[in-house]
Amino acid sequence: MESNSKILSVCLITYNHEKYIRQAIDSVLNQKVDFEFELVIADDCSTDSTRSILLEYKQKYSHFIHLILQEKNVGPARNWLDLLRFPRSKYIAYFEGDDFWTDPHKLQKQIDFLDANPEYNFCIHKVAILEDGRSYDHTFLPPVSREANFYTFENLLHHWEIQTSSFVYRNTETLLSDLMVLINDLPFGDIAIAYLLASQGKVHYIDEVMSCYRIHQTSSTAPQKGNEITGNIRFGEAFLVFIDRFNAMTDFRYDRIIQLYKTRFYFPLADYHHVVGDFDKVEFYLKKIRSKKPSLIFQNKRLYLVLSIKLILSKFKRADAKN
Repeated sequence: MESNSKILSVCLITYNHEKYIRQAIDSVLNQKVDFEFELVIADDCSTDSTRSILLEYKQKYSHFIHLILQEKNVGPARNWLDLLRFPRSKYIAYFEGDDFWTDPHKLQKQIDFLDANPEYNFCIHKVAILEDGRSYDHTFLPPVSREANFYTFENLLHHWEIQTSSFVYRNTETLLSDLMVLINDLPFGDIAIAYLLASQGKVHYIDEVMSCYRIHQTSSTAPQKGNEITGNIRFGEAFLVFIDRFNAMTDFRYDRIIQLYKTRFYFPLADYHHVVGDFDKVEFYLKKIRSKKPSLIFQNKRLYLVLSIKLILSKFKRADAKN
């Protein structure tokens, strides 16, 4: 990694965030720190006024703000990787253009901790939620005890309750290349960062609200129109591909808990495929359940019975159709 006088790069990804991007950028500009840092923004060819707002800020803060302006829409995964290729700083803070930071000392607190504790390579904090303009009085809670104040990989795998606007992490030598192998065409960038860093060191949790996660009609977690079942199938099967890549990348150190965790996806995926009429996939996931964790059958015996009966009936129908 090339040297850089900047201690920290704030990496902000955006697409069609004209209503929110000013608040996001201003929350970075309002940070009070005793070190040099920069703001890098990647815009995925927004079709609203987001880009003109970015150019306005760039003109005003030309030495502080760096823009990556996609000439065509490349999708969030590619835009995200292009963004993370830019920094050469020691640390990276990451968030999205519809979120914002609420504590002007957020970066200083996180960098101070990481500087003083080299065994930690990732620092996160409590995050407030703002949904459609309503007061953000809810927070993501840590999956470990408040006394512990750290996460392990197993915590993150079983309790994904952290949010990107809290991310500050070490820009390690292999992180970017590992991420490119891990996600490639898969939409799990934030999860990939967290899993990789948690597999390489400790993850510190600060029990203070220092940023706000905004949920709105066009955010990634808002209910989407269209075929929800098909979307759930794509997400579930893509995650299984992703977690298998991660398992291999970490030399199967976490194989036991990963294989156990994967079984959580089998019943929902079997059910979703039943809904869309793909009984070959229903059979595939029922076999996975029987071979990997038979106890799931007892826990979901009614669903297992329904799916098994419908699978048998579908085979009879296909046999009749051939005759």
